[in-house]
Amino acid sequence: MGTAGMATWLSVDNKLPLTPHTQGKTSLAKYPLQGADWPAKQYSWCMLGLVIAFPNANLLQFLGHCSIGRTGRDMMVRMLRAFPAFREWRHLVALALISAATALGADLQLPVRSRVEAFKGSGVWEEVRLQEDVPIQQTAILICDMWDKHWCSGATRRVEALAGRMAPVIERARARGIQIIHAPSETMAFYQGWPQRQRMLRVAKVEPPAPLGLLDPPLPIDDTAGGCDTAGDQFYTAWKREIAAISMGDADVISDDGVQIYSFLRERGIRNLLVMGVHVNMCVLNRSFAIKKMTNWGIRCVLVRDLTDSMYNPKARPYVSHERGTELVVEHIEKYWCPSMLSTDLINALKIVAHASARCGAPGIAESPRTEPHSSTF
Repeated sequence: MGTAGMATWLSVDNKLPLTPHTQGKTSLAKYPLQGADWPAKQYSWCMLGLVIAFPNANLLQFLGHCSIGRTGRDMMVRMLRAFPAFREWRHLVALALISAATALGADLQLPVRSRVEAFKGSGVWEEVRLQEDVPIQQTAILICDMWDKHWCSGATRRVEALAGRMAPVIERARARGIQIIHAPSETMAFYQGWPQRQRMLRVAKVEPPAPLGLLDPPLPIDDTAGGCDTAGDQFYTAWKREIAAISMGDADVISDDGVQIYSFLRERGIRNLLVMGVHVNMCVLNRSFAIKKMTNWGIRCVLVRDLTDSMYNPKARPYVSHERGTELVVEHIEKYWCPSMLSTDLINALKIVAHASARCGAPGIAESPRTEPHSSTF
């Protein structure tokens, strides 16, 4: 909605009084503005302005056409019930609308895949597919160990191809407001002066909770020899930075420390971590910032299964192709650690959010990338 459109909208019903109803006062303390329902707390009064701007019916109709997410809509309804006097306020503050749209974000409707052993102990696992509603402002992408070079030349070639597919996904997600976390292990010296690295160093430490103690069964592939499938390659530290094909956004962050990344997630109110990168049977599972640790600390991880690869040599157990070995590890993760999804489904979900927001006429996350807050509290 442009300036003229907003002016027209604001002029509707302009004959109604702008005086608030003062009866039936309700304490703000009775309405919780904490936790997952309120990831961007500094926008609370702007959101309240949006609520009081509409009569009850008009607000609900407006919310039905906007992509602010189920969490946002539920919150608005609860606030209306908590503050019945606000239903008689009919004016709209444009800034409140803009800020509220940014604060609430939108729900991504992500198809995820998991596996269930319906009859425990049978060893028979069934594939199940679910749809998860994931708020954009509570979601981050973590890019694991996408190095510029690997000691295994076959791995280097596959990472180069993977980066070409990954880069546009990251750029699209960043543009829609998803936080991007770069985690190229053992390369922090390269990024020492980068603002994205400095931003992480300023994060106040949050002690992770006691681990959930989840079962950790052995992998279905044998990678004990290192998993390299190109003959003659020997281990050495080949990596110096993340591969340059993956862009670094202004609001991105860089870290290879699990507690530091967990602290950042807590500071930003991020509960959902979309994990991509390499290698799925090693770093993607076992790094201090990766799936096992984060899942045990209560972070909702989702593996982006078409943007990962394994370190697996088909000459090792179970003697299947490299591609099938990767699939077996993905299935293992779906059984014991977290669901998976496809990057194409993420792109489609982002397109749906953008379309719905454009139809609503709200600015905010559908048109602007996530920006760095002015203080360390988000």
